[in-house]
Amino acid sequence: MKKKRRTIRLQNVLTGAVALLAAAGAAVCIARGVAAGRTFAQTCLLLALCCAALALAAALQIALHEVGHLVFGLLSGYRFSSLRIGSLMLVREEGGLRLRRLCVAGTGGQCLMTPPALRDGRMPVVLFNLGGALMNLLTAGAFFALSFAAREPVRALLRLPAIVGAAFALLNGVPLRTDALSNDGENARALHGDREAIRAFWVQLMVSGRMARGERLRDMPQDWFAVPDDAGMQNGMTAALGVFACNRLMDLHDFEEADGLMARLLRMGGGIAGLHRMMLRCDRLYVALITPGR
Repeated sequence: MKKKRRTIRLQNVLTGAVALLAAAGAAVCIARGVAAGRTFAQTCLLLALCCAALALAAALQIALHEVGHLVFGLLSGYRFSSLRIGSLMLVREEGGLRLRRLCVAGTGGQCLMTPPALRDGRMPVVLFNLGGALMNLLTAGAFFALSFAAREPVRALLRLPAIVGAAFALLNGVPLRTDALSNDGENARALHGDREAIRAFWVQLMVSGRMARGERLRDMPQDWFAVPDDAGMQNGMTAALGVFACNRLMDLHDFEEADGLMARLLRMGGGIAGLHRMMLRCDRLYVALITPGR
């Protein structure tokens, strides 16, 4: 409980710091605009244009973040499975690459890769997980360096993606677990030296890659979906396998067993991510609706 409080407190501090910096930046822009002889309306228009430029910088850094996972994943021996930026997703399928559309609420993108084979229960995990934050940090430095060779307003435009990139690197690279999901830094920390967690991560990537190519859970190897013991369910990485086991039972239409397993997992305090808990509750509601007499 104390660890959860510290996690929530850190999340609130980081969110508050970003909001405070944004408000301070807006105040400085307005003050400098008025001091330079612009009217308040002109200054507000300039601020609106800056906000639009900031949104574009954020979109650019989201794309670079996912490309970072791809690049460092390839360097670690992973193979490309799919890359999604916003709702646009490039997927590897039999015969080549295909462009699809997929929107996942709360995410700006996602890079899925097929991991290398496990060797003695291990595989490279750090670079792949931290690749997005590293790319944000590297490009932030590049944009900031280029800004010194430019004049205004190009200098300001170059510094926007630098600032956003540094913020993304911090928010994704520093280990942080929110109520919904863990960030990349927390995933890398949870995987460090834990063979059970590494195997669970390997299974998650294999399952996600096959699903992206259209394969159903019921057609995948059964041993991938073994439910961890109570101790394993306390780790967010291994706890995901319990959720996958429920999903597979649902796909097999074994609703009674799926409902019993979901009820047991939801009673655990454990490491199940908030997003997964919500999905389990939705599946239990579906089972209740289709089961006569409930």
